[in-house]
Amino acid sequence: MKTVELNYGGQTTHIEMQLQAPDAYSVGDRAQMKVVISDILVREYADQYGDRNPIHLDENAAKASIFGARIAHGMLSFNFFSTLLGAGFPGPGTIFTGVSEWKFSAPVLIGDELSIQVTVAAERRKGNGSYDLTFDAAALNAKGKPVMSGKLNVIAPKKISN
Repeated sequence: MKTVELNYGGQTTHIEMQLQAPDAYSVGDRAQMKVVISDILVREYADQYGDRNPIHLDENAAKASIFGARIAHGMLSFNFFSTLLGAGFPGPGTIFTGVSEWKFSAPVLIGDELSIQVTVAAERRKGNGSYDLTFDAAALNAKGKPVMSGKLNVIAPKKISN
């Protein structure tokens, strides 16, 4: 298992990778990281991108919602897949090319710890030596319940980094 330390939003996490070969991509290769969706991350996301929906920021409005509590922006949580793929596996040089079959299946509450997970479902080496990879991807909360899942497509660098 390979591990990479990562800092985000004043927190530190580790990206863990289980690879079948140290220098090639294989179906079944996996990577994961855990992140805590803190109040500060949600507020900074709202400030940065202008999504000030009260369900994300206002306790009273959120209590009156169908969730009964504040929830994180879906795209804030989704962004950690880009972090995992770009900073961990496959690593620097990875380019997102598509998202399919994506589903947000449960809310992410403020303070939730998510396990962001990807598994190589398909790989194809291109003529220039880079790879087209398709990942099965999921984020699970601390209770193991999926909060989002789908398929992610990337162009991966010729060689696994880290």
